[in-house]
Amino acid sequence: NPGVRLKALDGLGPHVKDDTRVRDSLLEALLNDANPGVRTEALRLLQPVRADSSVRAVLQKLAENDQNQYIRSQARTELAQLPEID
Repeated sequence: NPGVRLKALDGLGPHVKDDTRVRDSLLEALLNDANPGVRTEALRLLQPVRADSSVRAVLQKLAENDQNQYIRSQARTELAQLPEID
């Protein structure tokens, strides 16, 4: 049920900066959930940690070849806002 998954994701949001398990759970939802709304919410919740290497790698993958155009576009936008890595 997408509604239940969205509610669960929202509960994780406040912990995304402090807990890598939360970050990993959101990345898992972003990569694998069948519902675009759930994936969009995971992407939104990951914004505070988008410079993290694991988040950056997932954003790169999504920007290049995600089936959902909105997710692809948002991932590109997130990446464009990050500083370059030396």
